Amino acid sequence: MNQDMASRRSSNFNFSPLHFLMLLVLLRPIAWSALVFGGEPGQWARFLRWEGASWAGRLTFQLHTNQSQGLIMYQDDGGFCDFLTLLLSEGRLQLQVGAACAESMVRSDRQVDDGRWHWVQLGRAGRQTMLSLDGETQATLVTGHGRLQITSDLFLGGIPPEVRTSSLTFPPAKYEPPFHGLILNLRCSDEDNLNVERASDKQQGDMHEVLLLSSQGINPDGERVCMERNPCENGGLCSVTDDEAFCDCSGTGFSGRYCDEEPGHLMMGDQGNRLPRSMFSHGRM
Repeated sequence: MNQDMASRRSSNFNFSPLHFLMLLVLLRPIAWSALVFGGEPGQWARFLRWEGASWAGRLTFQLHTNQSQGLIMYQDDGGFCDFLTLLLSEGRLQLQVGAACAESMVRSDRQVDDGRWHWVQLGRAGRQTMLSLDGETQATLVTGHGRLQITSDLFLGGIPPEVRTSSLTFPPAKYEPPFHGLILNLRCSDEDNLNVERASDKQQGDMHEVLLLSSQGINPDGERVCMERNPCENGGLCSVTDDEAFCDCSGTGFSGRYCDEEPGHLMMGDQGNRLPRSMFSHGRM
């Protein structure tokens, strides 16, 4: 009987991306870094330029959001012709590349606005730019020119207000909704040669963390509270105020402080407890 119970428990347990990330936190705490984007106007994070965007390299990160529209990342050549941007569009990843003033665009096959962890990778190899989602290549863009003249820093989640629209190669990026969610372990490689068809092979090139230069409206520490003791159930979104976790139950079909009550159980007194805007969710493990 004990063996049957153990078998049932084993068969009912799914090793989700969240479990993998939490295991990573326990085993390699130094390598774990994340930024919480609240989706507020004026937010942005400026990172050191991803050199590999010009010719060959990879940019990888884990993403967690329930947002369907917004700016994830942006780089360009200072307002001339070349740019690289990743957006959320109708819940899907949308990669746009400008090369010699000719623009190309692809979208992921699957949506990522499902409140789950997703692993994202961009790969550059000359004329080819690859978008990979959860280890599967979604699309490969082939441009007429290989080298991109990328000179700007790497922006995540938004573009600083002081950056003039006239200095952006792709001005619409500045007017995209700011990203709302979590970006974990932003890493990149800069390589002389990269086989874009094998870009998902994590053994190619040395990956290193991208240096954060400055930010505005970004929470670099709150994710630890939600990661380590997330109280939100049924897919509720966890956010942090004064080191205390709160839950946003919007869209879950549940209510209550921890999204653990069915709608019929909501008491009138609870309706006045407005919670802060959500940062991210891990749901139930």
